[in-house]
Amino acid sequence: MLDTHATWSGNLRKEYKMISRTELCKECGMTRRALEHYATDEGYHLLDPLVTDASGSYYDDDAVEKLNSIKCLKGYGFSLKEIKRFQTSDVQEQHEMMRALLVRVEKKQDDIIRQRKMIEDYLISFENRRK
Repeated sequence: MLDTHATWSGNLRKEYKMISRTELCKECGMTRRALEHYATDEGYHLLDPLVTDASGSYYDDDAVEKLNSIKCLKGYGFSLKEIKRFQTSDVQEQHEMMRALLVRVEKKQDDIIRQRKMIEDYLISFENRRK
């Protein structure tokens, strides 16, 4: 394992196939602020840099895949806490988490359908009063 407090050169960075924070953000289409949010928010450390020194933060060569996975799970509706749990779970638990998420999404869908019906009823009532 690399000593994260050591001073290291660009050659060592290449040897360990590291990517800078700027390169990672560009590769994944995200801002530095968003990346820092995933790395440090609420102590979940979903994607911590391998090395941080005076020249910046550097991530291992799997960081692009990890960050895209985080973005995907976030898009599904998982919280950061759930994403951390998902990352450290076995396949069976991940499957159960996805099933639970589907139930939540279906409930939201039912709620939206109810809201739409209430709004439509209001509009019909409003139009009938204007006649």
